[in-house]
Amino acid sequence: LDKKAVQLMLFGLMAAKLIAAPTRYHAAAARMEGATREELYAVSGLALLVGGMRSYNTAGAAIAEAFQEENGS
Repeated sequence: LDKKAVQLMLFGLMAAKLIAAPTRYHAAAARMEGATREELYAVSGLALLVGGMRSYNTAGAAIAEAFQEENGS
């Protein structure tokens, strides 16, 4: 697996387990490895299936933070 795929997988796993700090870390790391917002949201959808809506919300907050500069914040 390439580095981006590994970071996306870890992001999804941490989100599904509701571990917020590592979810944020792996979202940022995935972005640094070239992951797009769309790819991160696709993985968030998988976390939703495993961990429910709280996992999706955790992932969404991490994605927003990872793209904070781009959002103008």
